[in-house]
Amino acid sequence: MGVSDETLERYRRGADTVDLYIGRYSSQHQGGELVSWSNSLAGDGWEDLGERLPTTLTVDGQPLAVRYVGLVQPGRQRIVFYWYRVNGVNVSSDMMAKVEMTKARLFQSDRDSAVIALATDGRALDEAIAQANALIAILPRGGLLAEAR
Repeated sequence: MGVSDETLERYRRGADTVDLYIGRYSSQHQGGELVSWSNSLAGDGWEDLGERLPTTLTVDGQPLAVRYVGLVQPGRQRIVFYWYRVNGVNVSSDMMAKVEMTKARLFQSDRDSAVIALATDGRALDEAIAQANALIAILPRGGLLAEAR
């Protein structure tokens, strides 16, 4: 497995919950890569609806391009927002993550990387974005992006 360290936290405000997952990769190798078809945001019992669509969250007061995917299981659905932090840069596309990994390798810079995911239960997209942004807003400034390092 390529993940060298993982963080999974659940945040609650009233009935609302947001799950935060950070998977850190200190090195990458065949079968243990940050960006790989074998990686999945769906856990046991969840069906990944497959499409990875772009949207924007607000992190540290700045818009951040992210992607989201829907997950379902009988009687339940989730929206998962995710992005990568590679070579000190936040990117949402697999291709740009690979570009940043290549740059890090070529210029022998920081090779640590991470996938950051925020998941909310059963909401319309605009409500899920608002809920994710509300969580991000209460985290220490710089905390979410610094935590991924």
